[in-house]
Parts: sequence; C-alpha cells; structure tokens
Amino acid sequence: MKFKKTLTALTILLSASNASAQDYVGSLSIDTSTLVWSSSNNYSSGQVVREGTTGDLYLATVGINASDSNLSPNEDTVRWTLLLKGDVNTSDTIKVPESGKAIFVTSATQGAYDVYGLDKADEICQTAADASPHAPNGVYTALRLSKDASPINRTKAYYLLDGTKVVNQGSDLELSRSILHPINLDELLNKVSSNVWTAKDTTRMCYMGPGEEHPYYGGDSSKSNSEWAWHNNSLLYCYDRARLYCAQK
Repeated sequence: MKFKKTLTALTILLSASNASAQDYVGSLSIDTSTLVWSSSNNYSSGQVVREGTTGDLYLATVGINASDSNLSPNEDTVRWTLLLKGDVNTSDTIKVPESGKAIFVTSATQGAYDVYGLDKADEICQTAADASPHAPNGVYTALRLSKDASPINRTKAYYLLDGTKVVNQGSDLELSRSILHPINLDELLNKVSSNVWTAKDTTRMCYMGPGEEHPYYGGDSSKSNSEWAWHNNSLLYCYDRARLYCAQK
C-alpha cells in the first residue's frame, strides 16, 4: 500500500465496530518505523498500524505493551478498531526481484525442542512467509546449515524482503562465509538483532525435551561476517529461545 498523502495528528471520531460499543475520540498518529503491526512493538492510544496480511489500517484505542500477549489487530477487537480497509498491491509490497529468492529472519523466537526435537523449523518458516505481504509466493525452508537441511536454490541471488541483496548466489549461505548484508529483517520488515538457530549437526540438539542443557552455538542476525551463521559468543542451550533464518527454495 502506498500512502500518497502525509497524515498528521488530528482529532477524529471513529465508531468502534466491536462489542465494546464505545466511540474513540482522540488524536491519530502514525510512526512510519512501526507502521506495519508487530507483536514486538509498543503502541500508544491513537496510533495507526497496517495489518500485514490484509493491508487494513487499524487504530489502537488503548496503549499496548510489547510484553502483553498480543493478538493481531484483526483478531483483537477490544484494543484495535478498523480505520480503513486496505488494498494490498503486490507491486507495492514485493521488493524481491523476480530473478532472485527471498530470505528473512523470523519475528518470533522458537524453543530448540520445537526446531530440532519436533522438527517444526520448515513449518514455522512457511507459516511466517505465508502471513507476510512482503514475501513472494513459494516454498520456504529454515536455513539450517546441515547436509540434512532442506535445500535452497544455490545459483540464484538472495534478497531481504525490502530488496537488499544478501548473497550473489545461494551457495554463499554457508558456514565460515561472509555475506553482503546481515539477514536482519523479519517477515514484517522489522529490523532484528537476535540469536538465530543455525545448527549444522542436528543429531546433537535437544531431542529429549525443552529442559535439556546441551550447549550449542547459533548465529547473529546483526552480522555480515561469518558470525551471521556461527557466533562464538552466542552459546545457546535447549531451554533458550532464538529465531530462524527462512529462505525461499
């Protein structure tokens, strides 16, 4: 969705379309850095966000903390009210060149037992990609640096969802190799600096349950040197939570 006008703070009266049956009266504000809704952001009363899957604009009727258990605006009719129906245009939202492939880091963290013990990594990535208005359609896999990991396209360039090139070819997404740019944008285009599960040897990892204490190294999504994949200072345990790199096949 492209905004052709700059919206400034103004006083509005919006009829809430939910069971609370109260009108919202107050100021409307837009922060472009958090315009796309994410459960990891704080929002003030009167702040406008775009719900990523539909492009709809929603208004926060109360202050919302990232520490809360937050549903998306289209699911939370108590704290959000619909402001404007969206019209998501693929040409506006998809920035990955058709000649390339997409890669992102997940907005949500995962426990190692889900990733390795229950083998849900690919499912987690596919779900995140399907929910994103910025990810091209396709099959997505978790980038686990292992001979047993689901294959990615080794000959095509990979791009972040804003169009930034990460590698010239998929074969560069390997341990000990530097990349052109950190994989630091999630599926909602939020910038992420976080530990990432990148185990190359899944037979060593967390198969007995979430309480296992076997240590393992992970990657760092803020790095473009070899530490993007294998960060010696990021010692992770099975009870820790980290994100996933998700790559389009």
